[in-house]
Amino acid sequence: MFLFRLPRLMSRLSLAVVIALLAGGMYYKNKEFVALGGVLYKYRGAAATVKVPEGVKVIGKGAFAKNAAVERVELPDSVDSVRDLAFAGCPRLKRVRLSPNLSQLGKGAFTGCGSLERITIPSKVTNIEELTFADCKSLESVTLPAGLLAIRNGAFTGCGRLKEIDFPSRLATIEAGAFGLCKSLETVKLGPSVTFIGTAAFVPGGKLAIRAKEGSAAAEYARKMHIRLQTY
Repeated sequence: MFLFRLPRLMSRLSLAVVIALLAGGMYYKNKEFVALGGVLYKYRGAAATVKVPEGVKVIGKGAFAKNAAVERVELPDSVDSVRDLAFAGCPRLKRVRLSPNLSQLGKGAFTGCGSLERITIPSKVTNIEELTFADCKSLESVTLPAGLLAIRNGAFTGCGRLKEIDFPSRLATIEAGAFGLCKSLETVKLGPSVTFIGTAAFVPGGKLAIRAKEGSAAAEYARKMHIRLQTY
C-alpha cells in the first residue's frame, strides 16, 4: 500500500528531502543550517557562538566562509572532514573546537581568519594542507598532532603573532612558504625525521633560530638560508 502512496508523498516534498529519504541520509534545514546526507553545506546564521548539530560528518566547502558574525564554533564528534575554505575569511572567528575524530582539514580551511587566537589539531590529522591557516594574524598558539607527517605550501604564512610551535617527531615534510612572514617566530626544533624543507619555509629575521641535529636536512637548510643554527 505504501508503494502506491509514495508518488503522492514525494510530490509534496522538496527534491532534497526525497533524495535524503531514498539515500537514507540526514536532511536538516532551517534558517541557519543546510545539511544533507551528513554534509553541512551552508551556515546562514548570525550567531556569535555556533554549535554544529550532532550527526554532521562533513563541513562542506565554504560552509562558513565570510561569515562576519561568528566568533566561536564547536564541531560535534561526528565530524571527520573539514573541506576547502570551510571557514575562510571569517573576520571575528576566535576559537574553534575541532572534532577528535577529524582526519581531514582542507586547503585554506581557515585562511584569512584574522581573529583566530589558538587551534589544536586533532590526532588523526596527518597533513596540514596548503594555506590552511594563512593570514591568521592573531594566531598565537598551535598544537600539532603527534602523527603529523607534512605541512604543505603556505600553511601558516602570515601568522605574524606565532612565536613558538612544537613539531612532532614524525614530521617529514615542510613545504615552501609554510611559515613565511611569521615574523615573531623564535627557536624551532626540527628532528632528523624532517627530510624536506621547501623554499622560504622559514625566513631569517627577528629571533628565529633553527635547532637541529648536525648533518640533518634542517641544519643544511638553516645554513643555506642564513638562519641562526643551534645544533645538538
